[in-house]
Amino acid sequence: MAKAFSAATTAGHCNGENRVPWQRRLEHLLPKTKRKGKVRRPHPSMPYEELPALVAKLTHQNMQQRTDA
Repeated sequence: MAKAFSAATTAGHCNGENRVPWQRRLEHLLPKTKRKGKVRRPHPSMPYEELPALVAKLTHQNMQQRTDA
């Protein structure tokens, strides 16, 4: 990963400091996470036909939140 960022920086695709070495230093300071329980799987996809109703519902909720604030 560090080589890829270095190459991208050299080619002008990235600006600033390469953060990969910082991640390597921080992994020793941060606590390790323990996964408990079942492995999560992706949620099933929504049928395409139901998408317009969902967008309308979310838009309505968003407009209500804006007027309540």
